[in-house]
Amino acid sequence: ATGAGNGDLEFREYFASACPHCQHLTPVWKEAAAAYSGPVKFKEIECADANWRPVPENAGMCQGIEGYPTMKLFRGNEEVATYDG
Repeated sequence: ATGAGNGDLEFREYFASACPHCQHLTPVWKEAAAAYSGPVKFKEIECADANWRPVPENAGMCQGIEGYPTMKLFRGNEEVATYDG
């Protein structure tokens, strides 16, 4: 659950465990999340496992994700920005 409807900001990283780009991003993402003390919550969402199989419990949140890693900013359950880079 994500604080739906309450306006909280959440920065989500959608990743696949087998993805080399995701593996490089993981320590940086965790460091940023640990160092940041502002109003944005950081969340990692595993969409595919180490064998590129979908992670069933995250299927709903991963719907529409076409590449890894994908990072999106949400306010409640509304997407307000996608990071492309």
